[in-house]
Amino acid sequence: MAWTSTMTAATSMAHRKRRARPATGRGRATRSRAWTTPWFPPPLQYSVTRTGHALTVTAISALTGDLFYHWYIDGAYIDTTRVNTKTFVVEDDEQIVIAARVTHDENFDVILNAPPGYPARRTLHWIGSLDAGIKKYRIIQQKEAGGYASIGEVMHDPTVWEYAFLSPRLDTNSNYDWSVVPVNAAGNDGVALALGPEKIVRTPDAPNYSITYSSGTGRVTFTEVT
Repeated sequence: MAWTSTMTAATSMAHRKRRARPATGRGRATRSRAWTTPWFPPPLQYSVTRTGHALTVTAISALTGDLFYHWYIDGAYIDTTRVNTKTFVVEDDEQIVIAARVTHDENFDVILNAPPGYPARRTLHWIGSLDAGIKKYRIIQQKEAGGYASIGEVMHDPTVWEYAFLSPRLDTNSNYDWSVVPVNAAGNDGVALALGPEKIVRTPDAPNYSITYSSGTGRVTFTEVT
């Protein structure tokens, strides 16, 4: 088998999340240009409307005129729109940090000027096996040198060169390793491809709380869920 591998790291966001996450498409920036003077993002306010798993985010800027809205999830560039509203899709109990950069410049460097990002997931990339007998790839994960656990499978496609898999949410301040195991049609494992290790430092989870209302007192009580 012939293998090579690349993998996104915490500070390398160009390949972030190949599997679809937002409700609309996302692109990869290929431009690279240096700024002669520092660029500072104008202040923004956000409003969010949630319907089920869909988050509709509106970025409110003091800028006027012909504007470009550049959207990010956890510091990774997602898409550019000409309107100030975009819809994202999240899973149950998932938390993401959404940000936008607003500018008049259509050549704005979306990678150079990305906001800081500390995502809770990693996208694993690998080049497919040249073995015609491979049926699928099993992805296994190890935390803090413990046992490996399967976190998913990707079917082999002879027309696909590079594969990507989005990990589950990871714990902060923890060390992880991953391996991609090729599996043939008979169910036999091939030689695993090791990815990592990487120490995860991510945005802390938002507080988890419940809300109750008392009709007798007219008070709303917020209680932390532990």
